[in-house]
Parts: sequence; structure tokens; C-alpha cells
Amino acid sequence: MSGWRVTGASVAGTSHAVKAVPCQDAHAHEVVSGPAECILVVCAADGAGSASQSQIGAELACRVLLAEVRTALQAGIAVADLSREVLLSWVQRAKDAVVRRATELQVTPRELACTVVLAVVGESAAAFAQVGDGASVIAHNGGFVVVFWPAPGEYANATEFLTDTNVEDRLVTEVYSERIDEFAVMSDGLQRLALDFANRRGHSGFFTPLFATLREHPDPAALAAGLRAFLGSAQVNARTDDDKTLVLATRLNP
Repeated sequence: MSGWRVTGASVAGTSHAVKAVPCQDAHAHEVVSGPAECILVVCAADGAGSASQSQIGAELACRVLLAEVRTALQAGIAVADLSREVLLSWVQRAKDAVVRRATELQVTPRELACTVVLAVVGESAAAFAQVGDGASVIAHNGGFVVVFWPAPGEYANATEFLTDTNVEDRLVTEVYSERIDEFAVMSDGLQRLALDFANRRGHSGFFTPLFATLREHPDPAALAAGLRAFLGSAQVNARTDDDKTLVLATRLNP
């Protein structure tokens, strides 16, 4: 079974720093050894800027999703057999956990609102799920495919959240029956930099050097530090003042 090299970071946007608001993004990733394959699970969540405790919702959603996926994979479910119903059940449990936490904090669920992006990538298949904005981007044939292209909202900066009513109607899912060797998951704070809106694909100038660095650099701590520095750099902040999350993964062949 092949393994993975993964790095990720969530960095507060300059608008949050000015207002002394904490980073409301979160991410998590884990390599899970199933009975027959090595599976990488990645999730990212972007807390709603208008919600008072959305960073709590984002962190909890990532933690619960990771635990739900881990349990199912270790029990023997194969990535190729994942269905929309299974993916929805994981997302629903994450929502339930966030709603319970809101009750404990004596606030409405909307105060913990967040988006979620989930990727589950095995040896020969991959499953993706998403509520709200953000993106999963797959390296494919020298280009970068966006799994779910961002849907234009009725209003600027409008999106859907995990805590919304009828999350089953807001969830989008996709299962690929093919091997994926490199991919990224990100929050919407990077969309203007990382996505080529004219051609509806990932921006090669953004992803190519990042994946090249990931392939060549075996030190996880240095990779994470470098990614945090990049996301907090002047060149990135000149294009976006929002929180930014990026997780990059490349497969290590046997």
C-alpha cells in the first residue's frame, strides 16, 4: 500500500487581525489503514464571518468528520463503495455535533455556522463531499480539476452552511473510480488566487510550484511552517483579506 506526504495550514486573514478576530478556519487530515488499502482523509471548514463562535463549529466539524470516516474505513468499507447516503450520514453527524455544542453554549446553531469540504482518497477510488464554498482540486494530466465548481450566490459573499436546515439538499458529492496521486483542499479565502475562473480549473501558476515543493521536501514541520508563511505573506494578503486554509497531498509510491 502506498503512503502520503501531506501538509496543511489555516491562517487568519488581515481583516480578522485588524478586528482582533481569531482565525475561523480549521482543517484536519489523517492516513487511515483499512483492511485492504491506505486511505487519506482530509477535511477543511470555514467558519461564517458573521457568526460569533464559528471557529468552534469549524474545529468540531473537522474533528467529528475525521472520526466518523476513520471508524467506517477501519470497519472495512472500501472507498470505491462509498455512496452519497454514507457521505451524507457523516456530514449529518457532524452537523448534529455542532448543534449540540451550540445548545451547550446557549447560542443558536447559526453562531457556530461553517462550511465543510471532505476528501477521502484510496488506492483506486476517491470520494468528495462539500457543503458551502471552498474547493477540492485534483492534479490530472498536467492540469488541475476542480471537483465542485463554486456556485455563484444570489448575494456577494453568500454561501450555505453545515448548520442550515435541510443539509441533505445542500450537500454535493462525487465518487471517482480512478487513482488520484495529488490533490488539494482549500477554503474560499484562496479561491481568487487558486482558481482560474475563465477556464473553470485550478490555476497552474498557483498549484504547480506548491506540489513541486511538497514532492521534494520530506520534512513535515518545515513544510507546514513554509506553507503558513506563504499563506500569511504580503503577496497572498494583497489578493485576499479572508482566512485561508490549504491542505496539499501527494502520494508516495511504494
